Amino acid sequence: MRAAGLSVLGVLTCPLILVLWLLEPFKPLRFGRIIPQRIGHLAANTELFLRRLQLGRLPQAAYLLFASGPVANSTLLSLFARKIPVEQGWPARVFTACEPWLKHSRFGAQLPFESNEYALFDDGRSSLSFTPEEEARGKAELRKMGLGPEDWFVCFHARESAYLNKSLPGDWRYHDYRDCSVANFLPAAEYVAGRGGFALRMGSAVAEPLPRTGPRLIDYASRHRSEFMDVYLAAKCRFFIGSDTGLTQVATIFDRPVVNTNVPIVDWASFRRADLFIQKKLRDAAGRALSYEEILERGYARFYDSAFLRERGLTLEENSPEEILDAVREMHERLTGAWKAEPGDDGLQTRYQALFGPGRHCHGFRARIGAAFLRARMTQGARP
Repeated sequence: MRAAGLSVLGVLTCPLILVLWLLEPFKPLRFGRIIPQRIGHLAANTELFLRRLQLGRLPQAAYLLFASGPVANSTLLSLFARKIPVEQGWPARVFTACEPWLKHSRFGAQLPFESNEYALFDDGRSSLSFTPEEEARGKAELRKMGLGPEDWFVCFHARESAYLNKSLPGDWRYHDYRDCSVANFLPAAEYVAGRGGFALRMGSAVAEPLPRTGPRLIDYASRHRSEFMDVYLAAKCRFFIGSDTGLTQVATIFDRPVVNTNVPIVDWASFRRADLFIQKKLRDAAGRALSYEEILERGYARFYDSAFLRERGLTLEENSPEEILDAVREMHERLTGAWKAEPGDDGLQTRYQALFGPGRHCHGFRARIGAAFLRARMTQGARP
C-alpha cells in the first residue's frame, strides 16, 4: 500500500514539475525543506542557505521553504520567515510528500549543513534581526533578571539528555558521548561575574538547577526561560560558552563569538574565525590519553555513536573546570584587548592545523584551539 501511495504521489508530482519547467524562463521557482525539530539544524541549515543566497552561491530564483512537524523554536522560525517565505501546515505536508521527486529535479533547493562551511560563516553576515518592539521586550526581560542597559553578559550551556528525552521521546543513548556536566562550567561563569559581567545558564530543558547561583550567576534555564529569550540572549551575548549542542549554533548564526568546549571528535573545528574550541580527551582501554596523531592514524577522528567507543574500549574525558576557565579567560582577554600570547603559541596553532590537510573534514578551518589547552596537549604530550 505504501509503494502504491508513493507511486500515486509521483504521478501527481509530474504535472507540477512540467508546470515549473514552463514557468522557468519567466519566473524560476525553487522549493526547499527546513529542518525545524532540532534547534541546531533549524538555525544552521537555514542560515547557511540564506548566506549562500547572500553571497551569490545559489541560482537566481524565487525560493519557497517548507517547515513540517514540531518546531524547536517558533521565534527563530518566525525570524527566518521575515527573510524568505516559509510555509507550514498542509502546504508543508504536501511538499514533504512530493519531496522525493522534487529534490531530484532542478526545482528542489537543498539546505545542507556539513559543519565545515567556514567561509560562509565568516564571509557572510547574519541574516536575522529584531524589530524595535522585540528589542524592547528583550531588554525588559533582562531587567527582570537584574541586568541594566549597560551591563554585558555571557551565555553558557552544557549538553545533556534532558531536552531530547522531553521534546522528542525515543532512545537517544547513542548521543550520550556528546553530554557534559554543567558543574564544570561554574568556575568560568564565576570568572565572568568577577570581571563585571553576568553569566546566564541556558537550556530549554535541564535535569537539575545550577549547584550555586548569585546576583551575576543566573540560572536562566530553570527560572526565566522562554523561546524568545533563548534566541535573544544568544544573539546579544558578548560571547557564548557552549558544548556539542544546537543552541550554540544560534549564537553562531548571529555572529557572536563562541567558546566551544567538550568537542567529542577531533576532525571538527568551530565555525568562525573569532571562535575558540577545546576537546574532550580520548582514552584507550588502558586509560591512556591518545595523541592527535594516534587518533587520526587509527581512524578515531570522526564518529557519531556511543557504540563506536564501547566496541573499541575507548572513553571520552570531559574538559576539566580549569580547561574551560582557561579558554573563557582567553576569549574574554582577546575581546577586551588584554590577551598576550606566549612564545610558541602561533607555531602550535600552525602545527595543529597542519594535521588536517586536504581530505580531512575540517580542512581549512579558521578558528583557534584554546592556547592553554593546546600547549598542554602538544608540548607535554597526550599521555597523562
